[in-house]
Amino acid sequence: MEFFYCLQNFQVIKRDYNLSILNTPNNLRPYTVVGVEVSVDEPPTIDFRSDGNIVFNLRGQFKFLKDATIEIEAEFTAMLKPKFYQITQTLTVDLV
Repeated sequence: MEFFYCLQNFQVIKRDYNLSILNTPNNLRPYTVVGVEVSVDEPPTIDFRSDGNIVFNLRGQFKFLKDATIEIEAEFTAMLKPKFYQITQTLTVDLV
């Protein structure tokens, strides 16, 4: 079962980062400021499998902004294996 379709709640995150590089010549200092834009391409999904595992999937896009724009698409998938120990009343979750 896949759910968690709430894309309208995700915003584009834009930030400028100043890279602290020692002994940078004055003519190269403008290039030490990098703009970054992060966005979600499609809604994230959480899939509860019949074997008890949980699969989380998220696709996003990263843009590095300056004189030239570099775009990178990335997909993050994680499998979680939850285990509950009744004797100790402890829940552990392994990330695979």
